[in-house]
Amino acid sequence: MEGYFVKQATKLVYQWAQVSVDSPIEFIDPIATAMKLVILSYKTTGTKLSIKNNKIEIQESWMLQGIERWYNDDTKSQIYQLKLPLFYFRGIVLNHIPLHHLIMNQDVFDLMNRLAFQGLKKLKLTYNCKNGSLVDNCIDQYLSILSTPYTLEDYQREMEKFNKPTLFAVYYEYTKLWCQDDFLMLYQLLTITQQEYNMIIQNKLADCIDCYIQSKDMKIDNIRPDMK
Repeated sequence: MEGYFVKQATKLVYQWAQVSVDSPIEFIDPIATAMKLVILSYKTTGTKLSIKNNKIEIQESWMLQGIERWYNDDTKSQIYQLKLPLFYFRGIVLNHIPLHHLIMNQDVFDLMNRLAFQGLKKLKLTYNCKNGSLVDNCIDQYLSILSTPYTLEDYQREMEKFNKPTLFAVYYEYTKLWCQDDFLMLYQLLTITQQEYNMIIQNKLADCIDCYIQSKDMKIDNIRPDMK
């Protein structure tokens, strides 16, 4: 029943998005979004993100990255898609978005938030943004979101400005597919990765985390709408 609700609700938002903007909203899971930035924090400068089909993929820095991005029709402007899921994730970190099915240590979310912040800073270095450019402004805004200690009233006020109640309802349904064991596993992997000084090994551990997030995205696919 929940899956049916998400599919139908997301289709409504998707149809609205097609009419109101050139590029429709990607329905990215907020927790997966934060974790992709966490992974990025362990990658070399030059690593980029590909955002499409409601998912984020890590694109390693290598000599054919430009061709890969051209083939996939990836552009740096896609990062505007991070705003809404990151804002929602920040609400989870601050306990303004209650996850009633979880009893979590706050340290887990604080670590994810801190590393996602570092991932954004790495992305800013990658793009070597000019001050005042669209990408520079976007990333600065996301850095602000992840560092702002919103009160509940402030957070709810900002949420109302977005005027996306259906989309945020979809996000909430996504969070129900995350369990306590998921976060404990991620916390352990992140702790091990942080303690590793060998950059090559650290990179491999980050790949393990990425595989785990991909597996969660596959489960979320079960309640994601078919946009075809």
